Amino acid sequence: MNKEQDCKTVFETDGVTVRRRGCSDDVDDYEDRYCRQNPALCYTCKSNECNDAWSTAEYVSCTFCNSANREACITDPTQSDLAKRSCKGQCLVALSGEDLVRSCLDDKELYDRSDCSSDESGTNCATCSGADCNTFSYPADRLSCHSCADATCSSSKSQFCLAYRSDDYCFAKYAANGGVELMGCASGQNGSSLDEWQDANQLYACQGSECNELSRLPSEGVCLSCDSRKSLECAQDPEGVIASITCHAPNSDCITRLEDGHTMRGCKSSLSLSDSVSCVANGTCAVCSGAKCNAEIFPNNRRRCHICNSSADSNCAKQPNSLAVCPVYAANDGCVTAYNNGLLRRGCSSELECEIDNEDHCQKCSTDGCNTVELTGSAGGLSGIGLGLTILLAWLISSTQRL
Repeated sequence: MNKEQDCKTVFETDGVTVRRRGCSDDVDDYEDRYCRQNPALCYTCKSNECNDAWSTAEYVSCTFCNSANREACITDPTQSDLAKRSCKGQCLVALSGEDLVRSCLDDKELYDRSDCSSDESGTNCATCSGADCNTFSYPADRLSCHSCADATCSSSKSQFCLAYRSDDYCFAKYAANGGVELMGCASGQNGSSLDEWQDANQLYACQGSECNELSRLPSEGVCLSCDSRKSLECAQDPEGVIASITCHAPNSDCITRLEDGHTMRGCKSSLSLSDSVSCVANGTCAVCSGAKCNAEIFPNNRRRCHICNSSADSNCAKQPNSLAVCPVYAANDGCVTAYNNGLLRRGCSSELECEIDNEDHCQKCSTDGCNTVELTGSAGGLSGIGLGLTILLAWLISSTQRL
């Protein structure tokens, strides 16, 4: 394209006799008044030696616009107030960076015209023949997204994205109360704003044309809400948890997560995006979709032991029947049976430690429900100082006898 100066052809009123042709500045020196009186007989073009027509019949009307200064060039190219140009033979639609230009094929140099496709399938330029034919969407895979149709965003309308980017996507931005307040193409927003909304769990992003239509957006959900530090059911019997919480869109998924071994259930949005992604990756949380879906034991391979004491449960000592999920999660948790001062306790090694560490007073095992051994604390249970004094006394007696 010759950006410095156009070429020009001026015809007589019969439409076939060339009155003058040449560089537009030179032609205008002679034909300016004539062209103002007969604009339909004066034609310009923008490539070298493009003014080679011999009849006005060779020209067709083409839509002439640039999306850099007219959004309608993309969003509504059939709009009646868009400019028209008379072009020799064919019309053109072309990408100029991220912008779209509609014009004449003879704006391009002759040797570049073969780069254009004859339909909208390419990503460089496309040509067509016929009056005002260059109003088709281009490229064919240009993304279209919904935007709010009114201030309350209670309805939406589909619109092609102004910038053509291969990594573009549709989005919806939610307010703190869970309502949609902004929709559109990601390419139309500042990147830092998108990052900020994402970190605040206010951004819904999706791939594919019109994927952010209102009826397809996530809505609020209900999830179980508990903390095993306050309620053991949260870890051991989540189906018995009654408390729930409403989780606002867009991140209305439910989550079950571990914090220092304690189980917590609630909304995925309680975590930042990076934290929720990392906890799923390292296995310290589970995310699900659906009403109160976070009602599963987590992790599902959690250790189960008999948990009781002989003071509160008469069956605990000899016939334990109190198998339960260990309330505090530890990856290599085991089961424990401990006896001291007439009290027998059973539990998980993550919570129960042996005060006297010998087999008559403490036994540990590493399979579910394995802590059923009966302990009575026999003489072997002499601990520390008492056992040492007994051995010392026996040695003194033996030494005295030898003397």
